[in-house]
Amino acid sequence: MRLQWKRRIWPVLASLLVIAGAVGAYLAFPRLSVRYRCVDWPDHKLPGLETGKEYLFVAMGACNTVIAIDTRSHTVVAATRLEGSFPHGIAVNLAGRELYVANERSDDVSVISLPDLISVVSILVGDFPTDVVPSMDGKRMFVANFKGGSVQVIDLIGRSVTREVTGPRATHFAVSPDGERLYVTHWDQNRLSILDGRDGALIKTFTLTGKPNHATVSRGSRRIYTTLYGNSALAVIDAARP
Repeated sequence: MRLQWKRRIWPVLASLLVIAGAVGAYLAFPRLSVRYRCVDWPDHKLPGLETGKEYLFVAMGACNTVIAIDTRSHTVVAATRLEGSFPHGIAVNLAGRELYVANERSDDVSVISLPDLISVVSILVGDFPTDVVPSMDGKRMFVANFKGGSVQVIDLIGRSVTREVTGPRATHFAVSPDGERLYVTHWDQNRLSILDGRDGALIKTFTLTGKPNHATVSRGSRRIYTTLYGNSALAVIDAARP
């Protein structure tokens, strides 16, 4: 009897270990996938933004809408319809008072006030803007125009373009914390350029592979990170490398 009991208990224990391992893997890895479809968000009654909460802002290109998602409940809590067409790049200033959206098909940037999520003004920029990055001091904003082949600088106080840096077609870019350097990706040329943030002069160019897309820079500006769309990889670049 004792031998039969042992023979029966081992399969049970093995099954329990398999279940425990599956539960552990389920808890250890990200498991949330939420799909947000194009609907007429502004015509719905939404709760709106609240102070003290964290939100994710998403540009819904085909909807010409920006939605705000509560990062805890993962529900849409606010939305605004844009006058511009096909929003793409999106950014919030450090003060958390304004949202900037690059509209690819209408060649403008929407300025949206927070927390009411109301469109304030549209600023005309170059051809096919894809990305926007505000400066650390909140006085300027940089815009990458993919088809126009330029990076423009916008005076956020005067709400107008004050300077344009021409060059290879800019896909996305990052700005150093002090605003002195621009790190621009060139999707169709497999390159990343470092430009002077004041006059747009070319400082350095890095040759990459796999279509560099989005970019960011470390706090000390010593490392540049860019996604490689064609390789499903992330490139880490030493900014001081010759």
